[in-house]
Amino acid sequence: YAISGLWMDRSNTDDLGFFGEVSGATIKNITFVNAAIKNSKTSSSANTGGVIADISGGSNIIINLHFNGTITTASGDSGGIIGQSYSSGQEITYCSYNGTLSRNSSGWGGLGGIIGNFTNGSKIEHCLVRDNTITGGSNIGGIVGNIGSMSSPKSIKYNSVYADINSTSGDNLGGIIGEIGTGGNGGLRFNYNVVHADLTGYKYVGGLIGDGENGSTSSR
Repeated sequence: YAISGLWMDRSNTDDLGFFGEVSGATIKNITFVNAAIKNSKTSSSANTGGVIADISGGSNIIINLHFNGTITTASGDSGGIIGQSYSSGQEITYCSYNGTLSRNSSGWGGLGGIIGNFTNGSKIEHCLVRDNTITGGSNIGGIVGNIGSMSSPKSIKYNSVYADINSTSGDNLGGIIGEIGTGGNGGLRFNYNVVHADLTGYKYVGGLIGDGENGSTSSR
């Protein structure tokens, strides 16, 4: 399915995306072209995603979703495909984002080319972020902005990022993951990821991971 010219502009919405909130779903095979989403709400609950704002429960399969366009947010977890996932068992594969993803410099939350916050998900593989600018605040990653804890095992493999990632006043910027938070020892399998990016930040800036506070990592 292809959807052209999606336009959303809200100032008082917690979960803004083509799908606001999903639970226990399989969502696949959708391409968005010339899309624009803007969420002006200044709140930590103002999650924004190009396709899905919030994965709130259940095991979800997200496959072959593509978003081409701009996403502008004030705060909250925000991503080119998904805003946040706090539910376990998420599988995100073969998705891509192409465009400009921006947030206020004082905005809270994770900002990622594919997903803003991936705290309890299990897999992100074969995803692509290309010809992008990702900017604003802290906890910014080419694929994942923030992994809140490592309480469950995660696999982030075979992803590619071609982007400018910048926030002159922000911390925790990474070509793949902005920040891995404290708590848990689930382990991260982090293999075969490719980054071609210009990264500019205030501190904790890494080609792959900006700041990793906890958990074990297996990488290649």
